[in-house]
Amino acid sequence: MPEKTEKILTEFLRFYEDQYGVSLFNSMRHEIEGTGPPQAQLLWRKVPLDERIIFSGNLFQYQEDNKKWRNRFSLVPHNYGL
Repeated sequence: MPEKTEKILTEFLRFYEDQYGVSLFNSMRHEIEGTGPPQAQLLWRKVPLDERIIFSGNLFQYQEDNKKWRNRFSLVPHNYGL
């Protein structure tokens, strides 16, 4: 039983790690763009986008401590890491 559970959780973890970055990126994008709620579906990609950039550009960030807006350059690579 423990071996079967470990196998299932290992498979799920690989899938979860892929989807978490996608979900987080979409949530941030919808919050910034104000286009409504993020999509609830999981995303599927048949071929990975090796060494490609999904988004690059400037984003404004409001800093609560000094009450100022800062212009920050952001780059999102193919693996949705920030």
